[in-house]
Amino acid sequence: DVDGGDKDAKYPYSMMLRICCYNMSKSEYRELAKRICTELEQNGYLGDQQLFDAALNFWSGNDDTTLHFLENEESRMCAKNAHITRTPSTYCAFIRHSMKRNNLSKALLNISEAMTIISDRDDNLFRVIFRAYCHFKLHSQSLELLKECMSRFADNRYVIKYGIFSLIKTYVECKRYDEILEIVLNADDATHGIFELCFTQQWITYDSI
Repeated sequence: DVDGGDKDAKYPYSMMLRICCYNMSKSEYRELAKRICTELEQNGYLGDQQLFDAALNFWSGNDDTTLHFLENEESRMCAKNAHITRTPSTYCAFIRHSMKRNNLSKALLNISEAMTIISDRDDNLFRVIFRAYCHFKLHSQSLELLKECMSRFADNRYVIKYGIFSLIKTYVECKRYDEILEIVLNADDATHGIFELCFTQQWITYDSI
């Protein structure tokens, strides 16, 4: 674990890895992240949950990461550190990696597991799941997730707004234009009238589209 005099290093390391993830398309950021992960491993810092999740999220977006690398790293770290577990951030990494590898079955498995621990505070995990449904063109699953969000997490406007946009995008990607118009414009008990929710409550204004 990162403790004692090394405790202060946790936040800077995790922030640097996050910045590298946001700039993954640039080779200099990928190289920096690789060096950081190597240093974390050499110093035994990957036994810390926060740093381990940060490393996983970098590896999940790196083209050089092999198919089973994340699972192998997780197994190795869990064997050495009993407190390492799967957090919402961990699931973000696994689902993102499944998308990058176009592995539908693995994505659905991780989404199923993630939904057992997800809470209204896990905005990023919701976003990644919606993105996965769009990536794999799973329009029905996207609609069911939005319905669940509107039922369980109605106060989280960010998640519902993102879910609405993602739902529309997913149906368009699937070329189901008439169906998405029907869903958006006509109220039912499950969706509570998505169009009305967006515009009459001013969650989404015309100027923001």
